Amino acid sequence: MKKIFTLLFVAVSLFSADAQPTITTSALPKAGITYHTISADAVSYPLLANMLLGGANFNWNCSALITPFDTTHMSFVAASTTPYDNLFGTSNLASNSAADSIYTYMHTNANGLYADGLYSYSAGLVSGDGHYNAPGQLIIPTPFTMGNTSVSSAVFTADKTIALIFHAGIYRTETRNSIADGWGTIITPMDTFTNVLRIKTKITSYDSIYLPAIIGPSPAPSYDTSYEYIWVQNVDSIGQIMTINTTKDSTTITDVTYNYKYRKTINGIASVNNSRFNIFPNPTASELQIATSNNEPYTFVIFNILGEQQQMGKGIGNTKIPVSNLSNGNYFIQINQNNKIINQHFVVKH
Repeated sequence: MKKIFTLLFVAVSLFSADAQPTITTSALPKAGITYHTISADAVSYPLLANMLLGGANFNWNCSALITPFDTTHMSFVAASTTPYDNLFGTSNLASNSAADSIYTYMHTNANGLYADGLYSYSAGLVSGDGHYNAPGQLIIPTPFTMGNTSVSSAVFTADKTIALIFHAGIYRTETRNSIADGWGTIITPMDTFTNVLRIKTKITSYDSIYLPAIIGPSPAPSYDTSYEYIWVQNVDSIGQIMTINTTKDSTTITDVTYNYKYRKTINGIASVNNSRFNIFPNPTASELQIATSNNEPYTFVIFNILGEQQQMGKGIGNTKIPVSNLSNGNYFIQINQNNKIINQHFVVKH
């Protein structure tokens, strides 16, 4: 269930340069956005403890702490274009996680982003739909800025027919208590993001499995609490940058994901926060060139889509990098000049 709800936490924040960010309604997710979500391996968790700290103008650096183990794709589409939109009348947005075989349905209004429910289209016992009671579960409140708090409660229900004989269901009450407890800069293995807002949410839930024809939806429930830490920003609709899930004590990390999105391009070259470097050609078959207007030394590292290092080197001014040894696919080059890190995406296509 946790992975389902993690898919919902995508929002973006509007901000002015060098000022703490504020999430507004104009910055909520929109149809047409595709994210790539990478989960971190358990070996990374002990190294990430400092990521749970917060405050004003904070610097979160996990560029060398995450060991990815899988990657999935998550796309946002208009709810009306999905095959199950008739079951979610209030929804105007849906996200499709093909890896999990799940559509998550949402809507937005002046108060923020709401989850309406989900439809699992996988084969087996877990297929079918589940719904939040109206008006849905508030996932990202707007407007929201440093120090703001939000409390939102909702009920989630899903009925299932099991093995064509038994009819059972899930009844879940969920309260989300959120606070924007930090803002600043976050560095992930893929990029550096400034003016980022961090939101800490305590999730309190009661889960029941019931047999409607026998005992109804109110047996002794299972009680649970957990915490989620999310970082959001508004650069080319990057939105949710990173999510960390913890246990009841809010410090024992249980799951880590971070998102990245192919940014807007000019002549096939990905835009970045710093325009001093230009990477071309893109796609490339044999050689990648770094063009820069300054002559200060820099280092570079090339990673594959899983964050695995492929090659590294040094440069001054314009530099040519042989990449004919790399297989076809997507890669990232990370350039470090005077401790300022710039990341760009490129494609190798022989």
